[in-house]
Amino acid sequence: MKQSDEFMNVPMSSEDDGGIDFKEIIGIIASWWWLLIICVGIGLGIAFVKNRYAIDEYLVKATVLIESEINTGVMPGGDMFGSSSRRMDNQIGILKSYTMAEQTLRTLDFDINYVLVGNVKDKELYPTRPFFIDFPDGMSPFYNAPITIIPQPKDKFLVKISGESTSYEVESGETFQLSRGSLIVVSTDITDDYIGKEVVVTARNIETLARDYASRLQIKSTYGSMVELSMSTTVFARDSRYINRLVEVYVQREVNEKNQVAENTINFIDQQLALIGDSLAFVESAMRDFRTKSSFSNLSGETERIFSRIEEKDAQKQLVQRQINYYDYLDKYLTESDNFEAILAPATAGIEDGIMSSLVQEIYELSNRIRNLTTGSNIDNPTLVDLRRRLSDKRSVLQESVRNVKAPLQTRLRELNSEIGIANRELNIIPAQEREYVNIQRKYSLNEGNFNFLMQKKSEAQISKAATIPAHKVIDPSKGFFARIGPKKEATYLMGMGIGLALPLLFILLKEFLDERIKSSRKLQKCTDIPIIGMIGHNDLNYGLVVHKSPKSPVAESFRAIRTNLQFFALEKDKKIFIVTSSVSGEGKSFCSMNMASVLAVGNKKTLLMGLDLRKPRNYTDFGLGKVKGLTDYMVGEASKDDIVHATSLENLDILPSGPAPPNPAELLMSDKFRNLLEELKEKYHYIVMDTPPVNLVADALELIKHADLTLYVVRQKYTTKPMLDFINGQFEKQLTGPIQIVYNDYVPNRGYGYGYGYGYGYGYGEYYEVNEADLVKKRTWLWRRKHA
Repeated sequence: MKQSDEFMNVPMSSEDDGGIDFKEIIGIIASWWWLLIICVGIGLGIAFVKNRYAIDEYLVKATVLIESEINTGVMPGGDMFGSSSRRMDNQIGILKSYTMAEQTLRTLDFDINYVLVGNVKDKELYPTRPFFIDFPDGMSPFYNAPITIIPQPKDKFLVKISGESTSYEVESGETFQLSRGSLIVVSTDITDDYIGKEVVVTARNIETLARDYASRLQIKSTYGSMVELSMSTTVFARDSRYINRLVEVYVQREVNEKNQVAENTINFIDQQLALIGDSLAFVESAMRDFRTKSSFSNLSGETERIFSRIEEKDAQKQLVQRQINYYDYLDKYLTESDNFEAILAPATAGIEDGIMSSLVQEIYELSNRIRNLTTGSNIDNPTLVDLRRRLSDKRSVLQESVRNVKAPLQTRLRELNSEIGIANRELNIIPAQEREYVNIQRKYSLNEGNFNFLMQKKSEAQISKAATIPAHKVIDPSKGFFARIGPKKEATYLMGMGIGLALPLLFILLKEFLDERIKSSRKLQKCTDIPIIGMIGHNDLNYGLVVHKSPKSPVAESFRAIRTNLQFFALEKDKKIFIVTSSVSGEGKSFCSMNMASVLAVGNKKTLLMGLDLRKPRNYTDFGLGKVKGLTDYMVGEASKDDIVHATSLENLDILPSGPAPPNPAELLMSDKFRNLLEELKEKYHYIVMDTPPVNLVADALELIKHADLTLYVVRQKYTTKPMLDFINGQFEKQLTGPIQIVYNDYVPNRGYGYGYGYGYGYGYGEYYEVNEADLVKKRTWLWRRKHA
């Protein structure tokens, strides 16, 4: 019967395209569909649990307008108190700085955290407070030491400190002592709602909190000089409040910064006024005493003229001396100090030098920027390094300017002293009473002039301070959460499904890549150039002699197809010898030998099956043979040729078993006696089928191949590996095997491998192939089949 050419006679190909067969890969993956479904289900299940119990995450944000420049100065040199140029990136840096975060948190009540412990997930309580907790001896000993508090009936609490085995039962408002310090727990109106519930209280260090908030705050420019402050959070009420307070502190900081010099000026003037006020009061008292004791009424015209000139020169000297004193103070300040936030403006001393005021202003602003941007972790930040360099340069320039300005002032001071000295000598000629009055009046005028000057500067500083308005404005304060941003359930499900697919796919591909078993005819053709004569399907029956006992089975038809193909070999010979061998034991040599001999005999050809595996003798019980004499007995002279050839119940088929295992099987098969026996047997039989040992284990089969017209090399699906074929491939390439064909045994169609050949179902085997249930091999479990796949 003619079989499907696709199944029974696989095209012989020695060409390997070396490309990727995507259909084969898809088929392999599809064969593991059950694993993919399980893993995807597990991934989605984990994603569901994660989404179910994940804590919601929100986005809180606010919008602030940062003006790049503003001018509110109203006094000469008042740019020191108002006008400043701000780069946007510096302002963003200030907002994100640790210093700003710390200043903000010190105005909030975030240092104690309350967490309600749940069965699955915990809930942070804010602004709700189930009770209040206080630390009379300070909070620092309790930092990072969670305190578990369980409210009890009748205003009592069960308290336990992390790391300690002792629990304490305390009453509300009672101070109790712990190893770390004292503690007070006070009930609130809602404490009864939490009776029996576990609340974990944690005291948190402000410095640690500041680092956390500074790192979580995100700032980006939006339109022009507007910036958006945002933060992801699980407690939106708390962090929304933080952002609003941060903006308040930032705006107030800008106002305070602009008022700092004015504050310094006012404080300095107040100190000077206190001293001058005492001197002025003393001089006034002296003048009253003089008028009381003397009858002096008015100065003479000459004395009035001299006094006016001296008073004018004294006022000029006072101004020059004040300026020199300021420059001395400035030079000393620049030399000895590294912090210039308390520096006094030149206008304080009546100096209207625009260049000098500009230099002092720049030094003040640079110092402020350095302070605002400096934290413990970024002292070597490139921006700070550049600011310090610029500050050092400005300081050097200002010091040089101070030295240059002081020289002409000191010259002018000497000139004024000389002129005042001349006027004083002129006073010596006037009456003593007038001279005494003039001296008292001079002191009074000098102190009064200083006092009025300082009062004027104080008023100017106060006006400038009062006129200061913030340059920055809050456009949109944070009002609760802006949007819920997590958990992203869809992304979590996609990730779960992706991981559920990726892991088994990786396992499958690695398993298939590392698995060197031959699982398909395609892979077999890639592993060898030896042609494939046919494929034998998997035998589900519990006996091996399929051709004889189940002649209509697909497996029997497979052997018939091979028999048809064998006719094309050694066409010039009537008598043919076929050798059946394989790489190792277990690949089905004996099964194929028996059925091959049987199918040849069924074709009315006298056939002999020779068991030539002398190292592992087989009794061929499938044919009803027991322990009978065989080839070994003949070779050692213990039996005749007729004694070792045994007839079977199958017409035209005889068997020559191997007999007992000899000590020298290779030598027996190489002997002349064996060759002579083989020649005699060829005269009697049309076909001789030799069942030989594996070629990879022993050399016996290689010797027998020399006698064969065709070698049938058995490869078993999912058993034979690629390295097992290396030896026979080498022999084939060296042309040492003679005619050779591969029999692909135990073949099971699989969508993942090969070409998907069937057993010839197109011929309707299902209509007449009948088998007894008792003859079937007991079905293996699904798990066993997957394990042994």
